[in-house]
Amino acid sequence: MQKDLENLRNAVARELLRAVTLYLKASQEVLNEPFTDGMTYQEYFAHEASDEMLHYLQELNLIAQRDPIQQEAFADHNLQAFLTSATAPSFWFGPYYYPSSEREIRWHKTYDYVVESIVTEMETINLYESYIQETKDKDLKIALTEIVNHEKGDLADFNQMLFSLLSNPPVVQTQQSNGQMQFTLAQLTQYNGTNGMPAYIAVSGKVYDVTRVPAWQGGSHYGLMAGRDVTAQFMNCHPAQGMILNGLPLVGVLV
Repeated sequence: MQKDLENLRNAVARELLRAVTLYLKASQEVLNEPFTDGMTYQEYFAHEASDEMLHYLQELNLIAQRDPIQQEAFADHNLQAFLTSATAPSFWFGPYYYPSSEREIRWHKTYDYVVESIVTEMETINLYESYIQETKDKDLKIALTEIVNHEKGDLADFNQMLFSLLSNPPVVQTQQSNGQMQFTLAQLTQYNGTNGMPAYIAVSGKVYDVTRVPAWQGGSHYGLMAGRDVTAQFMNCHPAQGMILNGLPLVGVLV
């Protein structure tokens, strides 16, 4: 019983601090474009925040059923009505509008949120399945299995969302006939790997995407910052620069 309560309390904290917070924040920062079933990306993330809040309330109820002291505490804080209603508040406060010039920024933010959501759902499924294996409480097994099955559906939706995003990438306005982006040094500084922006660097007049390079996580690499021309430093640190640069996505040129 004590192990079950410990696992449930860990699950409650995870639902509120990780999933609800993640999806609520995402609903305000992702694309306001149709995704599926008449929902936009923004609406879907808000819907997911409500779903995770429902799981949070369901897990609180499971705790209350197994811990009389906790049940009294919930009643004192007027949570009992939520616990017994099997409903969660709506987190949809949008739509959140933005100028068309921000679509590329929103696209990259949406991509990052979707990838983080896929990781979150997979971790949650694995964690809850371990709780199901550990408990001897039949009712708890059933309740957690229902939540896991729901999370598996969410995981499928987020994988579909990723496919949808990759099928509709940002539209880049360019002056070059070959489709490469053009950057001034001032424009390049916006792509510094922070606040959901990709991380780009310039080397010898060409601009490369280092967003997915582990050594450039957070937009920095041994004191170098993304969003800048790092030609001199790159040549000093990487004699075999051609081999390294050939492995990076080329996104454009400096002008």
